[in-house]
Amino acid sequence: MSCEACHAPASEHIKWANLSEYARPQGVNYGLEVKTSDIDNKTYVDQCARCHSRRVSIADNDFSGNLYNHMMPELPDEPHYYIDGQIRDEDYVYASFTQSKMYMRDVKCNDCHNVHSTARLFDDNRLCTQCHRADDYDTPRHHFHKYSGEKGESVVDVYGKTNEVGSGALCINCHMSQQPFMGIDFRADHSLRIPRPDLTKTLGTPNACNQCHADKSTDWAISYIKQWYGESQKLQYGEVFKMAEKLNPQAYAILKKMYNDEVYPESIRALALKKMMQFYSDSSTQIVEGALLHPDAHIRYAAVHNMQANSSESLDLLLPLLKDESKAIRIEVAYKLSVFPKEMIPEQYEKLLDQVITEYLQTLKYNADFPVGKYSLGNYYYNVGDYEKAKVFYERALVQDALLYPVKVNLALLYNQLGDYEKAEQMFLEYLKNVPNDGNVVFSYALFLSERGRYQESLDYMLKAEKLAPKNERIPYNISQMKEFLEIASPNPSQGGESD
Repeated sequence: MSCEACHAPASEHIKWANLSEYARPQGVNYGLEVKTSDIDNKTYVDQCARCHSRRVSIADNDFSGNLYNHMMPELPDEPHYYIDGQIRDEDYVYASFTQSKMYMRDVKCNDCHNVHSTARLFDDNRLCTQCHRADDYDTPRHHFHKYSGEKGESVVDVYGKTNEVGSGALCINCHMSQQPFMGIDFRADHSLRIPRPDLTKTLGTPNACNQCHADKSTDWAISYIKQWYGESQKLQYGEVFKMAEKLNPQAYAILKKMYNDEVYPESIRALALKKMMQFYSDSSTQIVEGALLHPDAHIRYAAVHNMQANSSESLDLLLPLLKDESKAIRIEVAYKLSVFPKEMIPEQYEKLLDQVITEYLQTLKYNADFPVGKYSLGNYYYNVGDYEKAKVFYERALVQDALLYPVKVNLALLYNQLGDYEKAEQMFLEYLKNVPNDGNVVFSYALFLSERGRYQESLDYMLKAEKLAPKNERIPYNISQMKEFLEIASPNPSQGGESD
């Protein structure tokens, strides 16, 4: 990586450096466009996030200081993270670290790492005792493990790696558990969390105790945590998200409190908003209206991205955001507005919308060499009714990545629209083979079967969809209509008929 990746173009710096020491102007940051010292931790971490994050890139880095001008960072949500925010895939640190207490207490990347080599400043607990009192935390009274050199036995972790005596006394092994990527690259989870084996039992998420002690049970780990630290545990946001998925009515109030509470990181507040919009949309209208105007881009983007743009009310809420300072939000608005007929757009917004759509298409083409970029282009052309172009980009996306399953749903709907029913059914079935519990797609397939006159099959899939998507109110209505139709269409043998 070159110096300019972090410090921006060096032309002005070179001019500054070529001046004599006495001729160099003061207060110009050595002629560098980007300031990297004497800045707050959010600004600092955001600079590192341009590489150290799981993200969708939408433009080259413009060094503007606004992440959302050239990328859309992933929130710590499933499927790329576990439901409690732990890393699951190659998540590249940013969304992990920004959900941590350390980040919320103004810790920056360079507090722990050499910024040029990325090496840790210390390989022992001095890394953490820069801030935390060693006499409280670097002691067996806290970690209950032996130090290196003491008598004991090594343990083999879940990845088959041997951990010698003393490894359990290292802060990072309990609070930043590692997992391998690409077979050999062990990366630490930067959410810096307290080990919670109880969540392994309730949420199915990993915990540091059992990741190291692979031969022990979850209950074994829970018993020691209770013995050492007591019975009570704080409610973790993963538990709330699980409650919401199960449509627990109590979850809404907790999500609302999380969203409004600045003690939580912005990414977790944005996730709380997303869950409210997903599972309690009828109750969240006023919250969403406020979120669209929120000063934090994580929250504004989450509000736009998860919004159902299907009414004049949603149109009125979205139009002002065509002027948003963040490119990612503007183009997401353009995508949402693409489903509305042009005659519904007020005259004062027409020119602005055209400008943002141009910006949106430039972004899609910027990513068009990736399958997801082709998928997004297909979605745009589908929304504006250009089905042939949509078909081209959907099919190209699948050629490039046959495991990009959402493309198959959209292709199924598109083939159905074009009258190619055989291919439509093939796409539905291929998707459901890989994602069998997607109740809304099961329902879409049921409607497709009904259109084809396969009514009993359609009813069977509707009944399955009802169990998988209990919040979809259209499903029970269609089930009752289908049952009524089948009763009329099928004569009752008990009422008589022609004899043999």
